[in-house]
Formats: sequence, structure tokens, C-alpha cells
Amino acid sequence: MRESSGVPFVSSHPAGRRLYRVAAWGLAACFATSSLAANLQVFGSLRGMFHQDAVGPQVVLSEHLPDSRLFGVGALSGLRGEITIVGGRLHLAHADGESVRHAVVSRSDESAALLVMSAVERWVPVTIDAAIPFEKLDAEIERLAREAGIEAAAFVVYAEGDLENLDWHVIDGAKLEGGGGSHEDHMRAAIRRKARRTRGKLVGFFSKKHQGVFTHRGANTHFHVVVDEPLTSGHVDGVTIPAGTTLRFSADGT
Repeated sequence: MRESSGVPFVSSHPAGRRLYRVAAWGLAACFATSSLAANLQVFGSLRGMFHQDAVGPQVVLSEHLPDSRLFGVGALSGLRGEITIVGGRLHLAHADGESVRHAVVSRSDESAALLVMSAVERWVPVTIDAAIPFEKLDAEIERLAREAGIEAAAFVVYAEGDLENLDWHVIDGAKLEGGGGSHEDHMRAAIRRKARRTRGKLVGFFSKKHQGVFTHRGANTHFHVVVDEPLTSGHVDGVTIPAGTTLRFSADGT
């Protein structure tokens, strides 16, 4: 009998490796969904996507839409593109070669490999006096939310209007070997876009407790953008939020 070393034994047989990945993903997904209150739900996890190839369907979008209270961000199953939900409106950005196909619907039978969402009943608005660069975004959101009386461990952040130094991407799983890979692999496979100045909507989630679940390691936020003109959407890699912008924090977080 193999002596236990604290590291799970994984068979060298392909079927054994697949079973291990499914079991490992199941634990990650269970942690992700059970660690959040009912009004903030997560399906799948970044950890599962990157380390266990868990990029298959975790939730069907039509199970939760239409719902005008809903805000969310995520990735399509198979990493075929990005999901952004703004007030129940579903923005789907599909990778298509070197271009992006964008659709806006209120209901879809599409599925997600990762989805974090919340049905927001009430917002707390905060107008910022100074511009917030991306490298200070996590710390400023934490400070502003605390000063606004937000006590939740995790909450939605929403803003609309002018945006500067915007950098975003749409994942293209067709360019990934095996469907998973590291964060760096995902970025190399993504369709990337930039805009020095534009207008749009930012949808994001703040949490200091869910790195590897819906925020990346070393980060406390996960943001998507819907660009007004030309209409498109994706995952935010960088942005400056100008002074005078009103940030809205969900008052009914976890």
C-alpha cells in the first residue's frame, strides 16, 4: 500500500488523471459557491480554470435571467469569450479569429465556465474627487466603501461615464492547448483592445477573501467593461477612472 505523504496520489493513466481533475474541480466549485451568501453567487473558479482545466459548463445563463437586478462577470464555457451582465442585460463577447462578435440579450441558453453575479437591491453612490489609476483601484475601492459604510466582505462595484487608459481583452480558448493553462497563457490567447479615452460601463466585484475564486492572486477586484461606441465588452486589464465619476457599491453584499 502506498504510504501517504499528504499529497494526493494521481494515477498515471489518462482516465485517472481526468477523474482527479474532476474531483479537484468539484472541491473548488463547492468552495466557490458555498462561501458566498445567497445574493452573491459564484459558479466555477479561476483556480479550477487555470490549474484543473475546469472550463466546461458550470451554469446555464437562462437559469438566472431575465432579472433586471442582476450584475455579473464571467467567461463562456470553453473560454469562447466573456460575459458581462448590466442590470439584467447580458453582454456576450465571442472571440472570432482576430475579431470580437458582440451580442446584447436579456436571455440566453449559453453556459459559463466562470460566473460571479449578484441581484442588487440597493446602491450606495460615492463621487470621487480625484482620478483613480488601475494600480490603486483595489485600495481606493476598499477605502471609499469603508467610508461609505459598506461592511460586506464582498460587493458589486458599478460605474458609467468617461474612462481613460482602458485596456481590455476577450479570451479565445481555441488558441489554448488543452483548454486551461496559466494566466499568462490566457493573455497570450486573448484578443486585446485599448482606448485612451472612451465612454462605457464598469462592472466589478470586490473581495479580500476570494483570490483564486473570482479574483486573481494578489488582486481584490475583478472588472469587466461595456464600451459604448463601438459597442463591445470584455475583461478589464487596466483603466483610469476620472475625477467626478460616481462609483456605486451594492449595499446588500455578503
